Amino acid sequence: MTVYVGFWPQTYALATPGHPWGARGAVSGLRLEALPSYSEAALARWDHLTRFTSDMAYFYHRVHLNGLLAAVVLDTTQAVVFGLRDGKPYSVAVLPASEVENDLWLAALSLFWTPDLGDRVHLYWDAVDTDLYPDFERYRLKWDNGLETGNPNVLLADAIGARNTSYVTAELVEDTTYTFGRSMLDRVGNESSLGAYLTKTIKQPPIEPDAVVATYNQTTRKVTITFDHPAGQHADCVGYAVYANEMPGWGALLDGLCAEPHMRLRLLDPQNGSWTSGRLYAGDWLFAVKGVDAGGLESDYTLIRLSLAIDGGDLVELPERPAAPTWIEARPLAGGTIKVTAYHDGTDATHIRIYQDGAQIYDTAVVAGAASYAHTTGALVDAQEYSFTARARNGATLSAESPTALAVADSSAPGGSNALSAELVF
Repeated sequence: MTVYVGFWPQTYALATPGHPWGARGAVSGLRLEALPSYSEAALARWDHLTRFTSDMAYFYHRVHLNGLLAAVVLDTTQAVVFGLRDGKPYSVAVLPASEVENDLWLAALSLFWTPDLGDRVHLYWDAVDTDLYPDFERYRLKWDNGLETGNPNVLLADAIGARNTSYVTAELVEDTTYTFGRSMLDRVGNESSLGAYLTKTIKQPPIEPDAVVATYNQTTRKVTITFDHPAGQHADCVGYAVYANEMPGWGALLDGLCAEPHMRLRLLDPQNGSWTSGRLYAGDWLFAVKGVDAGGLESDYTLIRLSLAIDGGDLVELPERPAAPTWIEARPLAGGTIKVTAYHDGTDATHIRIYQDGAQIYDTAVVAGAASYAHTTGALVDAQEYSFTARARNGATLSAESPTALAVADSSAPGGSNALSAELVF
């Protein structure tokens, strides 16, 4: 077998984590030795000029065959090269390198934060290109724990995997400055430097507006929201943001409503305590008003709900949707009947309805102080399973459904409190 051995030109030196610049060392004496048991393989051997000691980072050697990576070995100076053919020339090169090429990574990666989480900080960063750095294992976040040292040397969290590029802190202390940094680790624990630091001061959020009220005008089909400026509001409050679950007046372009007031409609002057919407359409509207400071930090809010429905061609306001019954039970009784009990405190409802297999079978008025409402069905088909749900209502406005209770009719079941309870399905 004819093998031509070449050397990877080492005309530069890079830092290995935990070592001074250029401490990666160099390779010399590269040679190939025959392997009697393998006709298409050879053993590559070399010398590493930097002596290994217990306080040094691991060293990897990357072995290239004809310019392509053929093997990666750790803390050894030999590797088996496979796929050789007799009579063909080959070029073998060996490059010493730690798996963490920290100076290259930090040139491409930065640490950022988003300003809208109040007393939490949302950190995010660019992802490592694993095609370039296949040995990458995790990101490591560090901070100074708010001690105002500006030196992020305390472990905050590890984020495993190249695509895990986001982290939200726990609640932090207001009026405190925190410094964060991010490093990278490979599979054996080599760690890069932190690179540029990020500093964030946790500010006290504005105070929630007082007495937020929504008033619907049936003639104009618009809602007006009024609120009061809270006592002790911060001087840097620049205004009040009005949110809704959709944009009023865009009913022809939208299908349905979202479940949260996520869309900012207007930023009001801090002295303006009133806002009027565009024309509304039928549906459940959610509104919120938040105080906003100069840094974009927002206050908490009280949710305002407005339910609108078509009645004789007019868009009318419905009573606020009541809470759903919290629990429901169903148990078989003698004679093939089933007793169904729905639990609801009735404070925001006028009636309780019970449904059997989706069809209403019972509707009763709420009784002051009552916490449960029971109904016994007529005789049902023996050994057949039935499902039961309940809703609360306020006029024509229905709550969401309760959990579902399942029960099997059993004509031989005894009456009284010893009967079998049904399975609840959520």
